[in-house]
Amino acid sequence: MSKYTVENLLREPTEIYPCLVLLTVSLLVLSYPGVFLIDMPTAKLMALVLSVFAFVRAYQAYKVIRYQKRLLKMPYYALATKEVPVSMKNLFVGKGFRWMPRHTQRLNQIREVKNEKYRTPGKLFQWARSIEEKYPQSRLARYLSSPSVFNPVKPLPPVFGSPFLHGLGGEDKPIYIPQAVRGGHTFVLGTTGVGKTRCSSILINQDIRNGQAVIVVDPKGDKDLVRDMYSACKAANRLDDFNIVHLGYPELSATYNPLKNYDQITEIATRLTGAIDAEGEGKQFAAFAWQYVDVVAKGLCEVGKTATYKQIAFYIKRLDSLLMLYADKIMPVRDSGYLYGVESIIAEHNSKVDKNGNPLPEMERKTAVIKYIKQYISNQFEKGNPDELQDDLLPILYEAAVIDKQYYDKIIASVGPVLAEINGSSASGIFSVENSDIELMDVIKHRKVLYIGLDSLTNANVAQAVGKAILSDLVSTAGKIYKESDGNYKLNLHCDELSEFIQDSFIKILNKARGAGFQVTAYAQTKQDLEVALGSKAMAEVTEGNLNTIIMLRVITEETTKVLINMLPKVDVTSHTQVSMVNDTPHGEDNVYFTTTNEDRVQTKSVPMIEACDIRDLPIGQAFLLVNGGELYKIRLPLPVNDGLAPDDVMQIMHEINGKEQ
Repeated sequence: MSKYTVENLLREPTEIYPCLVLLTVSLLVLSYPGVFLIDMPTAKLMALVLSVFAFVRAYQAYKVIRYQKRLLKMPYYALATKEVPVSMKNLFVGKGFRWMPRHTQRLNQIREVKNEKYRTPGKLFQWARSIEEKYPQSRLARYLSSPSVFNPVKPLPPVFGSPFLHGLGGEDKPIYIPQAVRGGHTFVLGTTGVGKTRCSSILINQDIRNGQAVIVVDPKGDKDLVRDMYSACKAANRLDDFNIVHLGYPELSATYNPLKNYDQITEIATRLTGAIDAEGEGKQFAAFAWQYVDVVAKGLCEVGKTATYKQIAFYIKRLDSLLMLYADKIMPVRDSGYLYGVESIIAEHNSKVDKNGNPLPEMERKTAVIKYIKQYISNQFEKGNPDELQDDLLPILYEAAVIDKQYYDKIIASVGPVLAEINGSSASGIFSVENSDIELMDVIKHRKVLYIGLDSLTNANVAQAVGKAILSDLVSTAGKIYKESDGNYKLNLHCDELSEFIQDSFIKILNKARGAGFQVTAYAQTKQDLEVALGSKAMAEVTEGNLNTIIMLRVITEETTKVLINMLPKVDVTSHTQVSMVNDTPHGEDNVYFTTTNEDRVQTKSVPMIEACDIRDLPIGQAFLLVNGGELYKIRLPLPVNDGLAPDDVMQIMHEINGKEQ
């Protein structure tokens, strides 16, 4: 069939008839060789040859029938945790086929009006569905709706979409992509409820069972994903490597301070103020807020305190107290008269009386420290030593402590709500701790598995703020790995619902963290989500440009479909047109009164390999995969099988994994 100009599988399987004829003749030859004037050995040879040709025709008919059947209904496909293939060389993504120009040809053919019957269920199937609607409680309706193999009209699975898109391939084979291409990062796009979580489970399953470091950042806090990760860890005997951070269950969650580790201390202020949503003049105040958060972070570091959300929230409103702590640590070394001088200032003030002879209110020690530091800085300038104070935190912290309070409150007003939301929520006990259970460098070096659920449905602002801080911590960790001469690590980073916490630091991970062994798989619903989150279409395109492998499930917006379609070539498809013409000759010259012409015209036109409507029509759990710089595959993901490896209760899982009491 492939030798013809126009392939046509949407037709009656006429090969059955010559098959029957050939089989009949072969039987006659074997039964009555004398009629054909041949001996028995020759009859057997002839029957064998005829049977071979009959088999060829039967196989051709079978392919036509199977193709038409698969356009409406696919075989059930599900895998348990241990059944998902695992390989260090290749990554399994599902079953499917490579999409070639012939599949685009078939797609155009099935959409023709004359072929509508091949994409529409038969009358018996439609009758069965009508019985279910009219008599839902009847015994017949229960039988017709059952998935039994003895039910010839059982309903289709609730995946909706156009099932013929996958049926165009004719057969399913396991589809693998090289693990090596994952260093170029992967982008999974799909609207709500079309299979992104199942896709992530399949990929994460293999990463865990391959013994690699895995970090999953999940803003929603999906329970099914937690259970799937637990099952994969149990199957790989890695439950001891598994840790769960989950805002939805603060009493059971492991702790993680995203401000604790940094390459440069200025990163702390960047992580905090990155969550400020400011426009216009607000951006200027956000920049000033960064400056004062940076001062607080440096001050805490100098006095030996770990930067946490609580510590920063406390001291950013009490800079005079931080100045006192800082001065008490460094000034006794610099100035032997510091402690005596502060006490003298307090004693002198407390000895004074007002005009009525009443003693003045006692001076607070921090006020005396500020007064002493002011005099100390002034003395340094008078002695001609101002250069010694250029890189010193002391004058910076002093200036911040004595700034006008009304003006200062306006400056830090933008960062205040961020800190208040985190410290006033369940996130405080998880992320605002000095000695945390989790450190990202430890996860990467010791190949651990970390799940971070941000519970964004409960508190979206906290999820966004913490998510951005986590990304910044990852960038800093990648920088440290770069500096290790013998560092040879690999991290599989899965970021679900990326648009909820993406920022510039994520682009740094895509651009530069490959050399540190980071392999990113990012999940999003639409391209526009990235544009809104990053505040720029150009930034969103930069992000897309660093995600080389694309898995696109069903999406709705045309802009999002172009992320895939614009990377595909156009192909030539052929169409078949029948033309009939009649010409009459009234005078009947040469006894010819009319002529007729019948033609079959084959035309070629250039069309996109797939179109936006094809992506919008994808059933749930099916996707297009673009990999290796232009290879397009049509895949379907396996349904999950409850193999009993994970408890149904997520709280029980967290209690077992994190060792916290319920």
